[in-house]
Amino acid sequence: MTESNEVGATGGAGGAATNAPAFPKYECHKTVSAAKIAGIQPDAEALTAEITFEGGFAPVIVAREWIEKKNPEVGGYYVVYEDGYVSYSPAAVFEGGYTLIA
Repeated sequence: MTESNEVGATGGAGGAATNAPAFPKYECHKTVSAAKIAGIQPDAEALTAEITFEGGFAPVIVAREWIEKKNPEVGGYYVVYEDGYVSYSPAAVFEGGYTLIA
């Protein structure tokens, strides 16, 4: 029988599990394109939302499902990975893990 660690109790900053096993640590080395979110304007009729950005970048339209899954907030980052995957990152997480290169 294998020993298991129950993970479910949360606490600390960001709701991190307090009884998580000692997993290996990783450092990010991905190159992404990203822009800081200035506004999120839902369109209830179209089931979409328009996301606007600081710096004058063109806005993007995302599906309501993306908003519900990613739960983006103004001030966070709209992130596009090299393979085209689009995600959201809170400002503190993004700014702590990425450095502007171009």
